[in-house]
Amino acid sequence: MAMKISGITRILLVILLAVSFLSWPRAARGCGPFLASAIFTYTKHPDLPMKGFAGGELGVLQPTYARSYLAVAYRYLSGEPLDPEEQKGVTALWNERLSYGPQDDDAISKPWADARNSVSAAGPAPAIRELFRPVSDKDSYQQYLNCTAGAFQAAAATLSKRIERFGANSPEVKDWVQAQDQVFSNCSGGSQIPALAKSASPAAIQADRAYQMAAANFYAGNFDAAEKMFKDIAADSGSSWSHIAPYLAARTLVRKATLIAGAGKTDPTVLGEAESQLIRILADSRTGDLRPAAARLMSFVRFRLHPEERLHELAGAVVKKNADATLKQDLCDYTLLMDSFERDNYDELPGAVKKDDITDWIFTFKASGKGALDHSAQKWNQTHSLPWLIAVLSKTGRPAPGQSDLINAAAAVRQGSPAFDSVAFHSIRLLIRSGKKDEARTKLDALLSRGRQALPESARNLFMSERLLVARSMDDFLKYAMRVPATVTTDMEGNEMPDEDSDTKKESPRPIFDGDSAAIMNMRIPVAMLAKASSSMALPVHLRRQMALAVWVKAAMLDEADIAAELTPVLEAQLPKLKPELDSYAKASGPDAKRFAAVFLMLKFPGTRPYVEAGVGRTTELDKIDDYRDNWWCALNNVSRLSLPNLFKFWGEEDQDAKTAKPKAPEPGSPDFLTEPERAQAAAEWKKLAATSVAPNYLPAQAVEWVNKNPEDPRAAEALYLAVRSTRYGCTDKDTPKFSKSAFDVLHKRYPNTDWAKKTKYWYGK
Repeated sequence: MAMKISGITRILLVILLAVSFLSWPRAARGCGPFLASAIFTYTKHPDLPMKGFAGGELGVLQPTYARSYLAVAYRYLSGEPLDPEEQKGVTALWNERLSYGPQDDDAISKPWADARNSVSAAGPAPAIRELFRPVSDKDSYQQYLNCTAGAFQAAAATLSKRIERFGANSPEVKDWVQAQDQVFSNCSGGSQIPALAKSASPAAIQADRAYQMAAANFYAGNFDAAEKMFKDIAADSGSSWSHIAPYLAARTLVRKATLIAGAGKTDPTVLGEAESQLIRILADSRTGDLRPAAARLMSFVRFRLHPEERLHELAGAVVKKNADATLKQDLCDYTLLMDSFERDNYDELPGAVKKDDITDWIFTFKASGKGALDHSAQKWNQTHSLPWLIAVLSKTGRPAPGQSDLINAAAAVRQGSPAFDSVAFHSIRLLIRSGKKDEARTKLDALLSRGRQALPESARNLFMSERLLVARSMDDFLKYAMRVPATVTTDMEGNEMPDEDSDTKKESPRPIFDGDSAAIMNMRIPVAMLAKASSSMALPVHLRRQMALAVWVKAAMLDEADIAAELTPVLEAQLPKLKPELDSYAKASGPDAKRFAAVFLMLKFPGTRPYVEAGVGRTTELDKIDDYRDNWWCALNNVSRLSLPNLFKFWGEEDQDAKTAKPKAPEPGSPDFLTEPERAQAAAEWKKLAATSVAPNYLPAQAVEWVNKNPEDPRAAEALYLAVRSTRYGCTDKDTPKFSKSAFDVLHKRYPNTDWAKKTKYWYGK
């Protein structure tokens, strides 16, 4: 039974999201709603379009994929590829699941509307407001799909037959249409039941009316009345509806069972009655064309009454070759049914999930921890199959003694196998972690030399992330630090789907920095080396510009004036609007004066921040306030983390906090080409920078300190105005109000008659 949130509730939620979002700091929201986010490697589904994956182009399988993708992957890994019809079916299922959104009720009811418009004698057609109906009068938030596309198609087809027999303007057709209007008026609410047909009406019209009355009761939620009426129709051999009525009586019982027990529950007694009814229907040789619909309804019933048996049946159906007629529905039911067997702790999974290899593999592959690793190894030793080879490889953090057969098996998987990319990725990952970096580099270079079309973009970016770890020079590092995202999206549902709007589609596929790249540059490479790299021709212009600005700000905050001076001509050429403030910095004498000159530049340009950004980054002009508070920086100790921390626990590499024993976000590695002094320098720089507060605290504090010592500075009043502004539009914390008030007080005490003071009417915070 399809459930949804009511229309008014959807509108209120959207408004609430939009309003509350304005107060979210960037640290909390990341690249959330309304901000374009680059996805370098899909984690919820394979690369788009889905037909590639449906055809066996599996790429590097992710344990975070939804189960339906892993079920299809299992087919290919087991040597049972999908035929073209099966591929179409599963692709349709995925597209439907990923295209969640408001239902076009008008399009669904259009066949009926078109047919009804041909009967002018019946008067104007009443609007069918919505196809979903509240679960109860007391719960308007939970709704279910009441009137389906099939109902409107059947009504249109029946009307066409009645018009052909009686004429479009006949009293019989007019009366029939008005009765059907009453039936559909119950779709979203109400309880209108058509009156009995006139005794003198033709038998076909009387039979239709009995059916319309039963259907009206069904849509109105009068299930006992509807069931009795459908059974009476079934007993009337003269009715044209007697053939379908037993099925509709069973359907009424199913609807009743799913609603009377409350949201998310079913009544097993009523479902048992429906099962008995369906058994009789399916056993009747006269069922004929009703059999597929009855079988689908029986699947629904067994899904809820006998979940373990049904899970086993569906597992067999999904792995069966040439199951094109039912694969789409079977796969849908199979993956939904797995929800009821899910447990937070892998070791507590019920035995039912181990009965079938595909189910066992999907649950195990998606799990993390020692239990999942041990079971994967056990299954690999028993089966030596590709699915379990990938499972055990993906959960192995570092090579261990006794794994030679595993490594040899991985090496035996040849290019062209659906398992190749996954096995190659994890084999290379283990080579690097075991210190065999030259061998890993050779394999990676061979893989990446195949060209962009040879790999899904997600897989290519994963291989590039490994290649980054074995870079031999800074230019080599930069080559693999920049990557083309698999997609760019502002997806609010979190489905990793490209936007429908044209703005996001216009995003160019130019390379940008991935999360691991930016983390290493920010935390592991000394600022002097980054300064030289920002002029490297290995980088395209847009990345040289971004990097030069970030490194200049970082150098200035670290009081590395010589490095900042080295970058000044580069910045002036790339960003001419910075020239006046850069000149002021160059002319400033002494560390305090230079620090204030840098702070003044940052205050005037909200797009400045002391780190290289990953992904799309800030898109608002450098000197403009971003509408969603993407200005300056948040807490720097949270800025640089790898882009795929959720995958590390599946790859057996998740570290734990020594004090809490809870998982820690993975830290970036340190490039091999760095010397020990360079590593130490980078660590010291990052430690100092990460201790800096959020920008709306740091910038006002620096401005107030300078102004109090240098009240005659002509930039003083403007700097204080800009400092207060930063506390309104930047990423704040609990201490920000005191910094906002401090800058406000100094501005109004020392410079009360300036335009800057007059423009600053408030300070910000609680």
